[in-house]
Amino acid sequence: TDEMAGFNAYFVTDTPTLNQDTKATYLAIRGSDGGSIKNLNDWVANDINFALTNSYIPQAKLANQALKAKIKEISAKSPRVDLNVTGHSLGTMISAQAVAKLYQDDPKGAYEKIGKVVLFDGPDVTQSLKNMGLSEAEIKTIGEKVTYYVNPFDVVSMLNRSAPLDKQFGQVNIIVPMNFNMTLNVDKFSDKTYRSSHDFGEFQMDSEGNFLVASESFHPELITAGRDLAKLIDKTVSKLEISLGMVIPTSILMTALSGGAAGLIALGLTAAEAVQILDEFRKDYKKIIKTAKKASKKWNTKHIPDYHNRIRSATGSEKIKLRAELLQSVAQDTLFQSEDLAKEVKQMVHDTKEKVQQEINEAHQAVHNVVQYLDDWEVSSLLFEFELSQFWDTGIEEEIMSEASKYQNELAHFSTTLLKVSQNIQEVDAKGAAGFKNLM
Repeated sequence: TDEMAGFNAYFVTDTPTLNQDTKATYLAIRGSDGGSIKNLNDWVANDINFALTNSYIPQAKLANQALKAKIKEISAKSPRVDLNVTGHSLGTMISAQAVAKLYQDDPKGAYEKIGKVVLFDGPDVTQSLKNMGLSEAEIKTIGEKVTYYVNPFDVVSMLNRSAPLDKQFGQVNIIVPMNFNMTLNVDKFSDKTYRSSHDFGEFQMDSEGNFLVASESFHPELITAGRDLAKLIDKTVSKLEISLGMVIPTSILMTALSGGAAGLIALGLTAAEAVQILDEFRKDYKKIIKTAKKASKKWNTKHIPDYHNRIRSATGSEKIKLRAELLQSVAQDTLFQSEDLAKEVKQMVHDTKEKVQQEINEAHQAVHNVVQYLDDWEVSSLLFEFELSQFWDTGIEEEIMSEASKYQNELAHFSTTLLKVSQNIQEVDAKGAAGFKNLM
């Protein structure tokens, strides 16, 4: 830990202490703390520094020191064990650069002790590695140890990822997320328990403990969505740079998304320019998610019946895998339906309330149009009870909204239960077999 630099990493072993019995070691590197004055060391010195310059960031230099120190300790106490590295968000940039620097300084020594490097929800670092002086061949060699898992709807995950996945650093996997959400919530009808696409909780696992990822044969629309979001980020950042005449970091874009156009106005854009750029980004961002959601529903509709047929003819582990995928598809459909219905109900209530208020306003205007013919007391008498509170029961409104949220939460819980079953389907099968044997 280095509090001044904002750096935090955790060394983990599968034994209480590092010794001859240790079989696995890990260095887990933390991402950014929440944005605040106190945490500017994360955001200014590292996140924004990376987005602006693709440079070798300060926390990566500290992580490189941590790697060297731990590898030295492992070599002395448990020489047969490798050091695995992992990180989330900013932690992915730190990890990748630190490991790359280790290769650059000592390719046949300390670097050989690096095992797997598994990174979550982080941008592509290829250009930053080139800026550190590494060749394309060296970057490819280092990338053979690196595996990324990224959310196709997350702005951070899709930064620098407009190139084909196989041209990016490491092996890049597009996950099948729990929810189809944006990185930051800008939807007034979303539930208060909104799950950001940048949350680690969006990851799902299959029945064998592997992360659920999209492929050309399993939800390929998510790969397309990720590529479209990466292109949208590039397009939006280019617009900002042209308007401002300067480089603009993605972190500023994310801040503006959550708090409006104030951040961009402060940089020099007019209010109209800022609003237009952000509105276009949000509109296109939502469109990408909406298109992917529609395609996923279509994929499920087509393949769920097919799963039934394939399960009938499958045996052993293949049958278990197919049943798990079937449950995951049903769980996803359940989430889609609950989200859509709850949002539709809330939108209907909102629109109806707006319509009632509009008619009240028109009635008030009509009275004021003839006010010249009436005394003040007559106007007050006409309008005394003609207010929204007389025509709209807020108690019923709150009850409907509450029931819609309750319905969505209950189906989400049901969906989560299905996912847990799918992830533990072998255990469920074993218990079911034992129960059947007891009955016999």
